[in-house]
Amino acid sequence: MNLGRIPVAVAAAGLLAIAGCTGDPEPEVPTAGGENTSPTTGDTAAQLVEYDDCMREHGVEMPTDGDPAGLEGIDVDEETLKTAMSACEDLMPGGELDLDEETVEELRAWTECMRENGVDIADPGPDGALDLEGVDVGSDTYKAADAAC
Repeated sequence: MNLGRIPVAVAAAGLLAIAGCTGDPEPEVPTAGGENTSPTTGDTAAQLVEYDDCMREHGVEMPTDGDPAGLEGIDVDEETLKTAMSACEDLMPGGELDLDEETVEELRAWTECMRENGVDIADPGPDGALDLEGVDVGSDTYKAADAAC
């Protein structure tokens, strides 16, 4: 698993999980306060399109068909990815990732393997967020560990 692909995979996994839930909008139910202000599934789908477009505008080629397998082909340097994710953060539905436990566990196993192979990287947070600050993805140590993991 390539570090450049991990954050994209993490971001996209959360987005694809949301996208998988976007079908026909649920019927609206009146609320006690009057207007329902929560986003509908249609709003979420539109946000996903805007997010993907924004990521592309900032140099990250997101898959266009919503197929998670398309994430494996994404290869982007860390700086481009960080810039794009920061610029497009407000367009992500919910503004945060919602990864399933299996994906978080895979990230934990990957970070453990990376540490065993000489890369100083912290475990992901409970939500799967990775802190990549200080990780030199261009180093020979990183590249060797990444190939092994």
